[in-house]
Amino acid sequence: ALGRIEVKKPQVCGLLSDALETNAKLPEVQTALLAALKDLREEAALSPAYRYMDDKNAKVAESAIDIMGVVRSRGSIEPLIKLMKKLVHSGEGYNSGDGNLDVPADEQLRQRARQLQSAAGKALQSITGEKWNTVQEWEAWWKRNAATFKVN
Repeated sequence: ALGRIEVKKPQVCGLLSDALETNAKLPEVQTALLAALKDLREEAALSPAYRYMDDKNAKVAESAIDIMGVVRSRGSIEPLIKLMKKLVHSGEGYNSGDGNLDVPADEQLRQRARQLQSAAGKALQSITGEKWNTVQEWEAWWKRNAATFKVN
């Protein structure tokens, strides 16, 4: 429904973005606001998408990432690849070997990382038309194509 509001889309993006801050403690509301931003398919929706793409709430973060896949901006490629790279070892835990600095694995963090990596991969596929799966493949592709890539 919001996608049909032609004249005021940038202003609507601003209002929805402001509402994200106001509802910081309500992830369900933030998810709905991000979905509304996605429906607008506006470049102005990318700013809040970048702000929330690594939110601690996986549904909020995934909704933000989804905006990037719909808006399809070249400027979203590097942030998505960086997010995927950051998430590679999320929740794995750490073992110092002597027991002093051990951090146990966190299955919830691992699940969030898998969910967001998948969403970021889908957004990258939507933006680029490429079908890579791993962050290593995306990094290698971007290194080869960053200078000349244009979104079709």
